Amino acid sequence: MKYMFLVWLLLPFCITLKAQKTDGEPCCTIAGIDAKKNIVTVINNETGRVQQFKPAAKDIGSLRTGDKIALQNGKITSVNGVSKTFNPYEPINQFEPVNEFTSQVNDGDPCCTIVSLQVNDAVPCCDIVTVKNITTGQMHTFKASAAIAKTFTLGQAVNINNNLAVMQSGAGATAKQKGMYAFNIKDSAAIASNKISGENDTEKWVITPSGAKGATGTVSITLPEGVEWHLDIKSSEDQALGKWDDRWNNKKTISLVPGKYNIFFTYIPLPGVPIQKGMNTRLKAGVLNVVTVGQWQIWNEEKTKAYVDYYKPSKIGLPIGKYAISINGQFQPVEIKEGEVTEF
Repeated sequence: MKYMFLVWLLLPFCITLKAQKTDGEPCCTIAGIDAKKNIVTVINNETGRVQQFKPAAKDIGSLRTGDKIALQNGKITSVNGVSKTFNPYEPINQFEPVNEFTSQVNDGDPCCTIVSLQVNDAVPCCDIVTVKNITTGQMHTFKASAAIAKTFTLGQAVNINNNLAVMQSGAGATAKQKGMYAFNIKDSAAIASNKISGENDTEKWVITPSGAKGATGTVSITLPEGVEWHLDIKSSEDQALGKWDDRWNNKKTISLVPGKYNIFFTYIPLPGVPIQKGMNTRLKAGVLNVVTVGQWQIWNEEKTKAYVDYYKPSKIGLPIGKYAISINGQFQPVEIKEGEVTEF
């Protein structure tokens, strides 16, 4: 039983290190050093696996970011070809972040989500992973081995830091431990139009997997702090379901049963917004910052309907699109773009 447990413990390392050279050639690179905590972070260049180790005080001064590391049987055996022995561990479970990207995975707020796992017919799973920034909509891609990529899921949270996509994976040290992985972003391989095929730039929302379980879906907005916004959600039969507004909460996610809803975003109608099970419908938004003193209004582009009426300088969140702004009775065209602030 003792030996069976040892085999089970080392099995994930077989996945991580299967491409590693057995003659001591380096497989990994030092990605960060925290001399105060005496912690070194290493990334496996072939699998993306992130691990850490604690060297002796006499050794840490000789280590540098970018040093080449060799691994054998789950242990570090050399640094830049010089024989050294260190025992790496899982940083995601030790909660000892050595630099910014590891702390983001431990307790940060992920910027991105996996939206595509491209299947390669030559391998059992996937090798090109596409992630999308949930605020800006920007797309990024990276390559992962089939053994690791098959542990990822659509909607999984990802952080991007220093051109690395960082995330957790079930391919950890044991069945109950999660591992940390980091991959070099390859935006040259990203979708040329920087959006998922079929996504329309003029649409007022984008739908991505939320990763949440259960029978509901969500609708969300993301705006800078200090921006006024208002959401009034009604059923397709115009039954009022709730109102939300807050100038200090820059993010809001609301759970809804699947269906279509009529949403009034800062009093501007968005009819037929779809909510799908296990998916998040993010309303595309920008900011209008009006500094002019006096009455001003937001109208539709045709100037036939007024939506918003203010009497003071204000910074408000609005759905993307083209509008007309009336300042002291004079009209000017204005376009709200996703993630941008338009000054007036």
